[in-house]
Amino acid sequence: MRRLILMVLVGSVFLFAACSYTTDFVVVNESDGPITIRYQVKDYPGPFSPPVTPAVVPASQLSEDGQQWNPVQFELDEASRSVTTRLSPGQALRIASMNHYSGHDHPNDVYKFQIRTITVSGTRGELNLTGEQARTSFTKVARTLYTLTYE
Repeated sequence: MRRLILMVLVGSVFLFAACSYTTDFVVVNESDGPITIRYQVKDYPGPFSPPVTPAVVPASQLSEDGQQWNPVQFELDEASRSVTTRLSPGQALRIASMNHYSGHDHPNDVYKFQIRTITVSGTRGELNLTGEQARTSFTKVARTLYTLTYE
């Protein structure tokens, strides 16, 4: 009997682990020059920090199975609650992650998204996204990956 209970418990753990996933929100630079990305984080209790540490990977290595993110230099402005960094051509920058993101139409996810505004500047002009645009401008690549591409 104990063995049966143990097997049921272990099986339950595997079921719960299989349903767990994190969705990355990534800005991709497909232009021919470097871009500057500045994003403002929503207010939350405690000291200011980015929702996730900004990190990069070659855009060609983006995968729904995940990737090995590399640290990137960035500037924090605590007064405006913003993060600023530069991104080379062909690179992808992770700016946010959410557990169990259900998609742009799911009402619970509206409040959990940590970014208030995103500004991307490059040789082809400036892209300004505020409020819901900052979240819904990302395109679904997979359940675990949404991208915003600057061309």
